Amino acid sequence: MRIFREDKNIQILITNDATAKGLDIEYCPVVANYDLLYNAVEMEQRICRCHRQGQQSDVLVINLLSQENMSDVRILELINKRTLQFQGIFGMSDDMVGNFDETLEAVLQKRRTLPDIQRDFAQNLEINKDANAQVVSDAESVLFTTFTKDVAEKIQVSPQYIQEQAEFLNRDLWEVVKFYFEKHHPQYIIDDINQTLTLPDDCELPHMFYYWTGTRNTPYTGKRQYGMTKDFKPASGRITLTSILAKGIFSEIECATEGEIQLETSIESCQISMYNVELRRKGKFLKNYDVLTGKTEDDKILTQEECVKILSQPIKSVENKDRERSYWLANSSFSDRLPVFLEDELKNNYIKQQEGAFNTDIDIIKMRSSRQKAVLEQTLESLRQETSKIKESIGSAKDRLEELKIQKQINEMEKQLRKKEEGLFLDQARIDVAAEDEIDLIRGVDGIEFDLYQIFEANLY
Repeated sequence: MRIFREDKNIQILITNDATAKGLDIEYCPVVANYDLLYNAVEMEQRICRCHRQGQQSDVLVINLLSQENMSDVRILELINKRTLQFQGIFGMSDDMVGNFDETLEAVLQKRRTLPDIQRDFAQNLEINKDANAQVVSDAESVLFTTFTKDVAEKIQVSPQYIQEQAEFLNRDLWEVVKFYFEKHHPQYIIDDINQTLTLPDDCELPHMFYYWTGTRNTPYTGKRQYGMTKDFKPASGRITLTSILAKGIFSEIECATEGEIQLETSIESCQISMYNVELRRKGKFLKNYDVLTGKTEDDKILTQEECVKILSQPIKSVENKDRERSYWLANSSFSDRLPVFLEDELKNNYIKQQEGAFNTDIDIIKMRSSRQKAVLEQTLESLRQETSKIKESIGSAKDRLEELKIQKQINEMEKQLRKKEEGLFLDQARIDVAAEDEIDLIRGVDGIEFDLYQIFEANLY
C-alpha cells in the first residue's frame, strides 16, 4: 500500500475482498468491480475505500457483467432489491449500480470538478439546514430524557470539568491516605501543603500490605517518598486512585461497626445506622445506595437528611464498641428491614432516575413486538401468494392426473391458509399481552427486593 500510494507510475491496484474494509485510499477516483456481490452493504464497503474524507472528485464505479450470463443478471436484480431495502433502513450514500445503457464517455462527462463539488456541498447544507437542526434538536431531547439533568448537562465534558472532578477526588484521596499513614506508618513525615509523604533516611522501608497481581498475592514494600501532584518524581511514588498504594489502602482501611459518639452540641439522644442497600429484581442487580437511617429514644424515625445534619456536628469523643476490621469484613448481611417509607422512597427514586432508560427499553419492546407481528403477517402473505401461483398453474396441467395433483396441493394449502388466518389474531394478541406485561414490569416497583449490608451503627448524644 505504501508503494501504491507513493509511486506515481503505479496506477492500478488489484485486490480481493480482504481490502474491502479498513483501507483509506481517497486518492483513487475509480473502483472497478470485476464481480458483483449479493450483499449491498459489502458492495458499498468496497466503494467506500475511495469515497473517504479527503476525496477530491466524484468516485466512478465500473461494474463488469455479461448480459448473456444469467448469473450476472440475477445478481443484478438481487442487488437492486437489496439496495432498496437498505435505502429504507440505513440509507445508502449513492447509487451503486445503474447507467448500463450509457457509454463510458457520457458518464465521464457528468463528473464534477472540485469547485463544483464544493458548491453543491454548500447548497446541500443550506437545503437541509432545517432538517439537520431538527436532528440535532431530537438528539438533545433524547439526551435530556434519557439521563438526569445533572448528568445531561455534563455530557459535554470540558477540560475544566475534568480538572474540577479530579481535584475533588484527589482531595478525598489525600485525606484517606493521610489517615492510613498516621495510624499505621507514623514514621513517615506528612507535608500537607505539598501533599507529600517522606520516610526519613534512617528508617527501613516498611511492608504495608499484600496486593493481588491477577495470579497471586504479592507483598508491597513502601517507597521512600510519595506525592499527589502530576509532576511528582519518581512517578512510581505518585498517589492516584489506580495506584497500587491507593488500592491497598482501600482494602486495608479499618473501621468499627458499633460505637458511641458524643457531640459538642446538645441533641436528643438517637441511634443512626448506615447501610449499603442493593436493589434487585428477580435476582438481577439493579442499583445500590448508601443509606442513613435512625431513630430517637422516643422511636421517632430520622430521615437521611436529618441523619446527615446530626453527623455533621462537631464531635467531642468517639468510643468503639467492637474491634476495628477492614471495611469489606465489616459488611455483613443484615436481616432487619429498612423502614417502609424508606424502602418506598428508594424504589421510587430508582424508577424516577431510570425513567429515560426505561423509555428506551419500552421503545425496543414495542419495536420487537411490531416486528414479530409483521413476521406473522409476512408468513401469511407468502402463503397466500404461493397459493395463488399454484392456482394459476392449474390451467397449464398436461393431463387430468397432473391437474388432480395440483388441485390436491391447492386444497392442502388453502387449509393451512385458513388455519393461519384464524390463528393470526390470537398470535398477535399474545405478542401484545407479553409486551404489555414486560412494559409493566419495567415501569413498576413490584418485584424489587432489597439486600441490606450494615456498615455501622452508632449511638449519639
